[in-house]
Amino acid sequence: MPDRRRFGRFEIRLTERQLRVDGQAVPLGARAFDVLAALVERRDRLVPKAELLELAWPGLVVEENNLQVQVSALRKVMGPSAIATIPGRGYRFTLPADADESAPAPPPADAEPASRAAPLPVDAPPLLGRDADLAALGELLATQHLVSIVGAGGLGKTVLARTLALRHRNTWPDGVAWVDLSALAEDEPAAQARAVALAVAHAVHAPLGEGDAAALLARSLAPRQLLLVLDNTEHLMPGLTAVLPAWLAAAPGLRVLVTSQVALHLSGEQVWRLGALALPAPDATPDAIAASPAVALLVQRARAGDQRFVLDATGLARAAELCRHLDGHPLAIELAAARAPQLGLAALNQRLAERLRLLHGSAPLRPSRQQSLRAMLDWSCSLLDAVQQAALRRLSVFSGSFRLETAQQVVADDHLDEWAALDAIDALLDRSLLQHEAGDPPRFRLPESTRLYAAEKLAAAGETASAQVTHGRVLAQRALGMLDELHACSTADFLRLHGPEYGDLDAAFERARVRGDAAVAGATGLALQAIDGLRGVATLRRRRMAAAHALLPTASSALDRARLWSQAAPASSIALPELPRLDATQQRVAAWREVGDRRELYVALVLLAEELARAGQPGAARAAADEVAALEDPGWPAALRMVGAQLDCNLAIYSREPGARLAGLQGLRRMLALAEQTGDPARIAMAHFRLADHATGEGRLDEAVRLGQACIAELAQVRRPVVQAMAMANLASAWLQAGDDARAAQALAQSLPMMRPHLYAGVLFNHLALLAVRAGDAATAARLLGHADDWYVRNQSPRRQAAEQQVMAPALAAIVAALGEPACDRLRAEGARLDELQAEALAWRVLAAAGAAAA
Repeated sequence: MPDRRRFGRFEIRLTERQLRVDGQAVPLGARAFDVLAALVERRDRLVPKAELLELAWPGLVVEENNLQVQVSALRKVMGPSAIATIPGRGYRFTLPADADESAPAPPPADAEPASRAAPLPVDAPPLLGRDADLAALGELLATQHLVSIVGAGGLGKTVLARTLALRHRNTWPDGVAWVDLSALAEDEPAAQARAVALAVAHAVHAPLGEGDAAALLARSLAPRQLLLVLDNTEHLMPGLTAVLPAWLAAAPGLRVLVTSQVALHLSGEQVWRLGALALPAPDATPDAIAASPAVALLVQRARAGDQRFVLDATGLARAAELCRHLDGHPLAIELAAARAPQLGLAALNQRLAERLRLLHGSAPLRPSRQQSLRAMLDWSCSLLDAVQQAALRRLSVFSGSFRLETAQQVVADDHLDEWAALDAIDALLDRSLLQHEAGDPPRFRLPESTRLYAAEKLAAAGETASAQVTHGRVLAQRALGMLDELHACSTADFLRLHGPEYGDLDAAFERARVRGDAAVAGATGLALQAIDGLRGVATLRRRRMAAAHALLPTASSALDRARLWSQAAPASSIALPELPRLDATQQRVAAWREVGDRRELYVALVLLAEELARAGQPGAARAAADEVAALEDPGWPAALRMVGAQLDCNLAIYSREPGARLAGLQGLRRMLALAEQTGDPARIAMAHFRLADHATGEGRLDEAVRLGQACIAELAQVRRPVVQAMAMANLASAWLQAGDDARAAQALAQSLPMMRPHLYAGVLFNHLALLAVRAGDAATAARLLGHADDWYVRNQSPRRQAAEQQVMAPALAAIVAALGEPACDRLRAEGARLDELQAEALAWRVLAAAGAAAA
């Protein structure tokens, strides 16, 4: 609904909350205006009394005669025929609208300015989560002459300023003057300055007479001790900054509080940047979720629309999710709350990709630019110049936060250099369209609603494809820079610096996969692999391996091929079923040999030596190991040389040669020494894990338990979930060998849910089979062993590690003894056909039985 409506002699100004008759404002009570606005907006129909009561007195229970009093007051001003009474039903607004009802009536020469010089309300709506802002702003106003509340549209700057002014209205002898400048629409700075001066003069009851309005107002303000609140100023910056310094200089007792999307950048200005509402922590309890300001606002506004809106623990979790998706933005939350009782929170969360169409309202007292997310963003973006609008559009290709230099490169093009791009990005930050994230280096992000809006504009401009290509190219360069630092800094530092890039690296990789861009996929995929490795996760590893393998025919350079083979080749126990492990690893070595990169060749040869040993080719494995030793440079980072130090242990797993186990132990001790040189707790924990694994395989059970428990605690501290789960599996193996099935079951119950998302859970089914057969359930044990068989086949990874054989062999022997070999084979075949969920259900049944037996 437009801010202004004309009906013959009458003009209704919603933003200014004024009714004008023949161009002159007439006094009208707040409730009467609410009733009038509701009737005008719904003038195409009858409005029931109950609906009018809720609109004019939201959340309150009032007698019907209160409505009659307000309608009577309106009829006295507008005439008895303006509002028709439908007996027993309600009211209807009957005056015909002018043909061009959005155009304002021509004001008389002495008409008041278009801006609303509204008195402060008797009360303000309750604020949630703004106590710290109110306290800090109160302190600033006590000592500073010019304070600006700056933030994105819809954050609640106006409500905060009103509440602040109400709290401090008795602080200044001349009181508080409130001026809403949103209705002013002047373009020229001089016209803006005059319009602002006239609006302020009206608010402070200062007759100006003829002459320069701003200068005359300065003289009028000089003796006053006053708080002047200028609301919604972002579209009037040139005019406002031209007059405000003179007013402040002339009036030592003047305090000015400004609300805007952008700072004034005047000398002496104190900027208070208003953020979103606080969100509940990811692990918050239901009570903590309910108490968080964002969720409290959602519930409050939803209940205002439907008092039956009540949330249980599940509903509170969905409310928290919704508020996180909306970035804690108050207007977005209020608009979502209006939909919540009808759609439900689950449906709202599912449809948030459509939020720009979904989230809109029809509150008659809210400015038109705040009736929807789209309208709010349209208003904000209308204040940007063409270059700033282009920058906003192009930043929408980022899926997460980004560094400033990365954003510069994505925004820049042949017609916009990186310095102009920097200026545009700085303007977006200044206008609160871009969020700043503290850190070193600092990072920035578009709020999700803004990003979706900007992405629409990017598509409308026909720039999506080119912007995504640029984004991929820039992220590929960032990825290569990350990889150069992989072995040069600690795990924690690497993840702190580069972990936040993960979402954009993944987006760049996926887009490159779709368009067949081997260069971008090769670089970004390796960086993703490195981050996953340091985090100890492998959830997406097999999918990316398959994508890299599929892109190999499109690679146009040896370097691109080498990077793709580094992703497609097997990783530990994970391999592509259609790609032989040994062949893929040999291709990786050949590719890096062609490129001539010694470090990458070194890593590839370590993996090749292990694959050759796994394939039963000890001579070839030793030859590869000798080349590894020849390539290693003592000047390389200790973290890189750790890769080669564990090779002897890896070879010993598959070797029957005398002395191999001792050589493996010596290699692991060298690995630990190198880890200690790095001073990196994560790498030290990994070395301890390998030593515990070696002790388990050698049957040194007391040592295995002691080392295993210690390294599990270390791995939990450095957040390496997959390795921690593997360490628990090793611990379970040691306890099974020692005959302590209860403790083994506890370790497996902790390990299984951690392993499952990362594709490694198959190794646990050997242990579970032994646990089941010892509990007397040989049939389930056989099925579990069969599921493990299938996992090893799919990953081309035979059971040759000692820790695996030490649980698999006794399990198989006990099953055969209980059932006979034919039945055992048949049940193993059944187990091989189980899907992951079926196998996991069997596993939990075994663990539950073990727990019950222990109890």
